[in-house]
Amino acid sequence: MLIPTAVNLLYFHAESLQEWQIRLTWATAMELDNFGFKLYRAPVNDAGRAAFIHFEPSLVKGSRAGASYSYTDAVPADGVWWYWLADVDTSGVEMLHPLSTSASTKSNGSFVFYLPLIRR
Repeated sequence: MLIPTAVNLLYFHAESLQEWQIRLTWATAMELDNFGFKLYRAPVNDAGRAAFIHFEPSLVKGSRAGASYSYTDAVPADGVWWYWLADVDTSGVEMLHPLSTSASTKSNGSFVFYLPLIRR
């Protein structure tokens, strides 16, 4: 059973930027008594193995309004990374949202050759 939170989350996305950087974006339609957000990251799709990486304060404290957020994560290694978002209310209660997002820092399959290149 899911317990409703004081945050109405519109989306949570991850986008690979340059080498070893991933931009996380999310938006809310409403935040009631929200203190901020905690971001978690793991190398596998398992929230139980995720590590806390960042706290983002609410942009609309004391308001029922929503807001848009962005955070750029410098990942510790190349690969696929999974992320989870939790909201923290003004009482300190944390609620992990039942969704995750992922992004890869792996190359697009292109190759870099340094000269001289010798093929036989």
